[in-house]
Amino acid sequence: EGGEASKSFERQSALFALAVSDTLLVNVWVHDLGRYNAANLELLRTVVEVHLRLFGAGKRRLLFVVRDHVRSVTPLETLAGMVRKDVEQIWSEVPKPERLREARVEDLLEVEVVSLPHYELERDAWKAEVAGLQDKVAAGAGTQTPAVPADGLEAYCRSVWQTIRDEQDLNLPSQQEMLARFRCGEVAEAAVGHLRNATAPVSRNLANGGEPIARLGARLDTLLNTTWLKFERVARLYDPHVAEEKQSELAARAAEVLSALLDKQLEAACRRAERVHGATLAAKEAQALELSDRIPKAEAAAASAYQAIAKESVPKLLRTQLAPALAAGELALRQRLARLDAQARKAAADEILVDAKDRLTERIQPKAVAVLKQTPVDLWARLAKGRASALLNATRELKADLEALRVEGAPLEAAVRELDA
Repeated sequence: EGGEASKSFERQSALFALAVSDTLLVNVWVHDLGRYNAANLELLRTVVEVHLRLFGAGKRRLLFVVRDHVRSVTPLETLAGMVRKDVEQIWSEVPKPERLREARVEDLLEVEVVSLPHYELERDAWKAEVAGLQDKVAAGAGTQTPAVPADGLEAYCRSVWQTIRDEQDLNLPSQQEMLARFRCGEVAEAAVGHLRNATAPVSRNLANGGEPIARLGARLDTLLNTTWLKFERVARLYDPHVAEEKQSELAARAAEVLSALLDKQLEAACRRAERVHGATLAAKEAQALELSDRIPKAEAAAASAYQAIAKESVPKLLRTQLAPALAAGELALRQRLARLDAQARKAAADEILVDAKDRLTERIQPKAVAVLKQTPVDLWARLAKGRASALLNATRELKADLEALRVEGAPLEAAVRELDA
C-alpha cells in the first residue's frame, strides 16, 4: 500500500534484521499460508537470496508466528509442514554462492513454527502465549549471530545497513509487476467466484439425490471458455509472465471447484448404475439363466450406464486436471458393484441352503418312518446309516450349487455345517 519505496524499505529492514539478529519472526495470518505474496514468501525469498550472497556465514532462526490458529480444526503439525515445504522450495530456487552450493537449508536456516489463538475470541490465551513466545525467543538469543563487542555494535550495524542499502537487487520486483499481480489476481478471484455461483445450483441438486446432468462436460466447457476470455481480456494488458502464471493458478482453482461438482455427478451416475444392475438381475428374460451367468450381464449393463454418463461429464479444457476425480469415481463404481454382487450371491446361497434342507428332510423322512414301523433290533443304527447316506448326497449337491455361485472357503463350510445341524 505504501508504494515501491515502502516495499524496498521493507525488504531492506527484513534483511537487516536477519543479518544482525539470531531470530527473524515472520508474522503470518493462518489463512494466508500457501499464498505466495500474502504469506510474505516473495519478500522472504529476496531476503534469503541476498543474505546468502552478502552475509552467508552463520546460522539463523526463522520463527514463523501463525495468527488466528483454530487448533481444533487444523493441527499445528499440518501448518508447520506447509511452512517448511515453502521454505525448502525457496531454498531450492535461490541462487547460492559457490561456497554454499552443496549446503542444505537446515545448515543455514533453523525453521520453527508456532501459532497464536485468535486475539478477539481467545484474548486471555493469546496474552499468555505471547508471553511464552517472548521467553522462547530470548532463550535462543546470542547463539547464532557473530560476537560483536558492545562498543563496536553501532559501527557494525552501520556497516551492515550500508551494505544492504547499496544492494540493488532489493529494489525488485518492479511496480509494474506488482500491479500485474494485483489486477490479474483480482480478475482470477472473480472468475473463480463466478464458477462457484454458476455451478452451485447443479451441485446442490446432485447432492440432494438428483439425477445425473446430461452433457455436463459440454456445458462446463462453455462456462470455462467464457471464464478464460474474461480473464484474458484483462490479463493481456499486463506483464505476460505474470498473466501466464496467474492463468495457470486460475486453471488449478477452477479444477478444484469443478472436481467437487464432478464427484457429485459421478455419485449420481453410480446410483443409476446400481438401479440398472438390480433391474438386469430381476429381468424376466434373465430368470432362465443361472445367477452366475446373470451377474456378469448385470455388471456389464451397470458399467455401460455409468460410462455413458462419465464420458460426457468431464470438460475437455480440464480433462487432465480432473483425471484423478474420474479415476476415483470408477473405483467407487467397482466397489459398489462388488457389494451388490456379494449381496445377490448371499441371497441366492441362502435360498439354496433352505432348498437343500428341505430336500434332505424329504429323503430322510420316508425311510425313517418305514424303519420305525418295522422296529428292528438295530433300529438306531439303521436310522443313523440312512441319515448319513442322505446327508452325504445332500452335501455333495449343496457344494456343487454353491461353488457355481463362487461361494468358497469359510462361507461354504459354514453352509455345510448348518445343513448338518
